[in-house]
Amino acid sequence: MILSEITTAIVDCEHKTAPIDPQGVAYAVGTKAMRGNRIDFSKARKISLQTYDRWTKRLTPCVGDILLAREAPVGSVVMLPKSPLIAPGQRTVLIRANPVKVNPRFLYYLFQDERVSSRMHEVAAGSTVPHLNVADLRALQLPIVPSLEEQGRIADLLGALDDKIESLHRILNLVDDLLLARFKLAQPSADWETACLDDLFDVRIGRTPPRKETEWFAQPSASSIAWASIKDMGAVRTYISHTEQALTEDAVKSFRINVAKIGDVLVSFKLTVGRVAIVGREMCTNEAIACIHSEDPLLSEWLYCFLKSFDYSSLGNTSSIGTAVNSKTIKAVRMPMPPGDLLKRFHEFSAPLLQISQRHEKQVSTLTELRDALLPELMSGRMRADELKGLVTSVLEANS
Repeated sequence: MILSEITTAIVDCEHKTAPIDPQGVAYAVGTKAMRGNRIDFSKARKISLQTYDRWTKRLTPCVGDILLAREAPVGSVVMLPKSPLIAPGQRTVLIRANPVKVNPRFLYYLFQDERVSSRMHEVAAGSTVPHLNVADLRALQLPIVPSLEEQGRIADLLGALDDKIESLHRILNLVDDLLLARFKLAQPSADWETACLDDLFDVRIGRTPPRKETEWFAQPSASSIAWASIKDMGAVRTYISHTEQALTEDAVKSFRINVAKIGDVLVSFKLTVGRVAIVGREMCTNEAIACIHSEDPLLSEWLYCFLKSFDYSSLGNTSSIGTAVNSKTIKAVRMPMPPGDLLKRFHEFSAPLLQISQRHEKQVSTLTELRDALLPELMSGRMRADELKGLVTSVLEANS
């Protein structure tokens, strides 16, 4: 079975950048905005209705359509929501399932199956820059799928987890927005002192052991030490507790890698400059991330909001091959210091919100790990949806 046999449309994007309209009511979603199989609207381009019409003239997107990245990187996939209006951005393909042959949400999860993902990468690997041609995508070989009834049950089960995860993400975004809005109300006055981050805090830079020496790296587990990357930071809103990779204890000792403590604040300063997160569990980081430690939790909360609100473009660029600043520049950033009474009031406001964020980030991590564990079992047929319904219901109730 090939993809074109179970779809009614596979339409390529416009091969140009959609013009931004700050007042636009629609979005052009390209590969940069397709993060973790979710749409990151902060990375999408706001566009006018006129641009939306031009960018969707070959096929008007509908709820449940699938947007797939055919390049940079190959295989990222999102399902279009009810709102807002979304047009395919650069390097994407719009796919519409044939509901007579395949459940649209099941097809969305099928693209995430390792067998399909691997096949897409095999087809794309022949290019200098890995990418999928639309013709290759139409001819993409797919595994045998179950009956429409079982497809629906699988889609409902995995979808229940994803719906809860999405709900938690909305709360996390609202909480963080509220926190930053309160921070911005406290505009620095002329009598506030300012000081360099390096004078106020213990600022340390992460490290990466030699990549060719694989004995220093490990899978995340109770016996290894989590090792955060900029990608890991991009997957969270406030607290970071989960990482894709880990280091052995010997690596941390041998290379004297800093271990960030719970409550420390991380900020990225290479390639993707300005991602900020609070450490939710002890972890190390790579050399593109600075770890900032404070003994005073009141200052840590203020620091987090300061770094989230900071204009990193004001630091310039110290790299000739990509966006970056050096560690000295980060350490030299000057932070306004509010009076003690204002700092205390900010703490009283922010502490409960950060507790909500930390709790919800943990729930997102738990539900995401469960979904990722169940998806290959269900898609391969090793387990049936009915066998797992009770488990998923219990977990959702425990995380309500």
